[in-house]
Amino acid sequence: MKPRVARTAYALVAILATLLAAGPVAASAVSGLSTVSGYAYGESVDVTALSLVHVTSGPLPEAGPLPSSGGSDSNSAASVCAPLVTCSVLSTGLLEVATTGTIGATGTVSSTASVLNVSALGGLVTGQVVASQCQVDSNGGTSGSSTLTNVTVNGVVVASNPGPNTSLLLVDAGNVAAGHVILNEQTYDAGLNRLTVNAIHIKLDVANGSLGTGDIIISHVECDASPAGPAPVIPESPYAVLLPISGILLAGGLLLIGRRQLALDRR
Repeated sequence: MKPRVARTAYALVAILATLLAAGPVAASAVSGLSTVSGYAYGESVDVTALSLVHVTSGPLPEAGPLPSSGGSDSNSAASVCAPLVTCSVLSTGLLEVATTGTIGATGTVSSTASVLNVSALGGLVTGQVVASQCQVDSNGGTSGSSTLTNVTVNGVVVASNPGPNTSLLLVDAGNVAAGHVILNEQTYDAGLNRLTVNAIHIKLDVANGSLGTGDIIISHVECDASPAGPAPVIPESPYAVLLPISGILLAGGLLLIGRRQLALDRR
């Protein structure tokens, strides 16, 4: 092989070797990431009284839902009155909600909600502070709780830290059963690794009393996190993108060199 032709071939081989070395290094530097989501609201009302009056409010204020890449959000409202003027279904003072999440090899998310000076259904359920929180990580670790300060149901003070899904009978002013009050209501979805907590969930049942039907939820939070998936093969080096092209060029170049050398040898 002539010196000039040989130098050309060696140069092409050196370029391809450099690209092959750069590509895997750039791709291996990318690691898989977890995903998270968080959400919270202060109150939600959807009640139909026996008079067929439909009363709705919220969910408000809301924080989230967070994008899968994480982040943080918070919100607040000065008060709630439902329905307006009478506030007979729900009245509150300050409502505050927040959620935050981070991703990486392990993702974590936490959400909180707090509502002050609660009075529901004309005082059948009251509370100075009604709060909930949840925390979940992508490894499956979960925690959730509710804190109830001076909360009463039918005039009876309840535990400040009730166990999950504590259910109490709700009676109307005539002492007739009207539904149930679930304290520290917790629901876990193993498939989504999602924990949902309601500090207070009032369920009305028209068949049992005079208050109508529907739901009142106070201090709602959600947390979920998914494990990291396989590391994506995304080249960070622009040279790695050129690997297929450079391979074709090298093959063509070597073929051309071989033909030229063959022609020279025949002379």
